[in-house]
Amino acid sequence: VSRSPGMERSLDKESEQDAEPGVDEKEEEETSKAEPESFVFEVELRKRGKKDPRWGFGWCNESLQQKRLRVASVNPETVLDRWNLKKKSMGEEELAVREGDEVIAVGGEAVFVTMQQLLREEVVKLTLRRESSSASACPGKISGTAATESDADDQEAAESSARSYLQAAHECHASLAEDLQAVFSDPVAIKVNGSCQLQDCLFRFTSSEAVEEDAKPVYQCSECAKAQRGSDTEKK
Repeated sequence: VSRSPGMERSLDKESEQDAEPGVDEKEEEETSKAEPESFVFEVELRKRGKKDPRWGFGWCNESLQQKRLRVASVNPETVLDRWNLKKKSMGEEELAVREGDEVIAVGGEAVFVTMQQLLREEVVKLTLRRESSSASACPGKISGTAATESDADDQEAAESSARSYLQAAHECHASLAEDLQAVFSDPVAIKVNGSCQLQDCLFRFTSSEAVEEDAKPVYQCSECAKAQRGSDTEKK
């Protein structure tokens, strides 16, 4: 079968078109390269003693419940706010922390509890991840669920203090002589016709409320506490 030069050129063009990817495929590849799904960057913050009690993070409440540190806001005139202003002035705005950024590591540690503990240090090195713009907003922020950094810190500090107090009380009780352990143990209420006996009421006079002041437990009975609150109210 003989072929004319025109037919050969036409067949060559068709084979070249089959070999090359389509225009749509090229555009998709270029778009995926231009818009990565996430951007990871590092932030190093340093406190100036008592002048900077907080870093300046406002955490997203919903993320905290999921044990994640996602930024809902940046508090003004804080260490973090100064970092953002510095980076913007240097033309490195992409390194400024914004809403939706997530702290995925603190000092190289990625465990939630450990990250919270390390955030109490005077100098921290954070690794943050920024998702695409469609997933950057903090859910529920407008409805007032954004938690301040101090809320998370205070809650963790209170829980840690309570655990330490209970552990110390347990060790103290275990170190007592057996007879003394019985005296300071919780009394078992014996009910007669649905009512407690008088001796149980007498045992319970040792019950007290532990009020923490500067991390030092102060003991006072509930009646004394009520009287104290009453006197404070009268003074006001």
